[in-house]
Amino acid sequence: MKKTITIVLLAGVATWLACSRHSNKSTDSTSSTSSTRSRPVIRAAMHAVVPEIQACYEQDASLPGVLAVTAVLDISRDADLGTRVDAVVHADDGSPLSRDFAHCMRTALETLDLPAPEQVQHVTYPFTFRRAGL
Repeated sequence: MKKTITIVLLAGVATWLACSRHSNKSTDSTSSTSSTRSRPVIRAAMHAVVPEIQACYEQDASLPGVLAVTAVLDISRDADLGTRVDAVVHADDGSPLSRDFAHCMRTALETLDLPAPEQVQHVTYPFTFRRAGL
């Protein structure tokens, strides 16, 4: 029997921070103009990697039936790569994530197809994973 997994991308509540306008500790969701223009591009790129992220969750039976995860991305310009995405993922409730799941999700996020930004963009992106029947 095939399991059904639902991933909810809460793009409307993602926090977008441009590094020149906010400190790393800021939780303010106010954005700079260039960051605001990037929202649809980043959202589309996120949706493109959903199958990979979903596979990360499906492959790890040790994860709970409902899991809220936040991905924190630093998107920057790299002379050799064009765009560099550094990702950190953590469970919203503070519980540890399996090493395999965290690595798989980071790998998927770090391959996002994005144009190189003019300045570093800090993006916080929430995901909710839910197994069928929950």
